[in-house]
Amino acid sequence: MQDPLDDTIEHLLTLRFATASQDARRLFRRAASIRRYGPGDVLCTQGQREERFAIVVDGQLEIYMDEDRGRTFVATLDRGESLGGLEYVTGSPRIADAVASGSVTFSNCRSKHSTRS
Repeated sequence: MQDPLDDTIEHLLTLRFATASQDARRLFRRAASIRRYGPGDVLCTQGQREERFAIVVDGQLEIYMDEDRGRTFVATLDRGESLGGLEYVTGSPRIADAVASGSVTFSNCRSKHSTRS
């Protein structure tokens, strides 16, 4: 019997990386983990530095930015959309907060150099 985590990662690879090489898919499998959050949970905070990006497997995330005039709703991320790719590549801090709008499952992919869990 296959592990449900393996099924989720395979589904995610089909959604986002259908044209990726087998080597790239193998690297993603090794770096990916699945995380689950409940409604209102904060997945990342504006200004925070991290060495990961995430792809929504199920559910929705709401994206907000804190600005001089207050907190502003920016977007909703749905299944198959990614979060933190720019920051992952450049090493820059998060540009927005991500909040679970309901139950959310996402794939968390860390840099091989990351020291955080």
